[in-house]
Amino acid sequence: MSSPARAIPPTAPRTASPPAARQVPRRAARPSERASAPAPRLEVLEAQARPGRRLPAAVFCAAVMLATLMAVLLVNIALSRGSYESHELAQRRTTLVEQEQALSEELAAAAAPGALADRARALGMVPSTDPGFVRLSDGTVTGEPEPAAADAPAPSPSPSPSATD
Repeated sequence: MSSPARAIPPTAPRTASPPAARQVPRRAARPSERASAPAPRLEVLEAQARPGRRLPAAVFCAAVMLATLMAVLLVNIALSRGSYESHELAQRRTTLVEQEQALSEELAAAAAPGALADRARALGMVPSTDPGFVRLSDGTVTGEPEPAAADAPAPSPSPSPSATD
């Protein structure tokens, strides 16, 4: 059971057509739809002119940029002013630290045992050879204290470091 061979007519080579080029069959409108809905009337409208729409936006952007620039400028001025004050305070601190060191050296020189002995002699004091001690709990004196004798006249007082300033 074989079927007779059909002859296939030669066809032109097919080319792919883009989807937009294809025609899609439309559904025919029914007679009832045509009569009930009138066709809309289309009109060409001119574009409305918008004068000055861009100007307020440009002015607003310029104002925002100007305000931002002023804010940055004020912050920069405040920071530089603070920097100058910080530098001045650091210099003042350095000066005060140097003064403190000089006064500490002066105090150490004045509290040295040799300087104290020189000032005591200048006031007419003489060193004691036999000191005596008082016990505060009961008021007794220990040791054999004797008054110190001035063997030689007191030397002339040497100038103290604070007197030279």
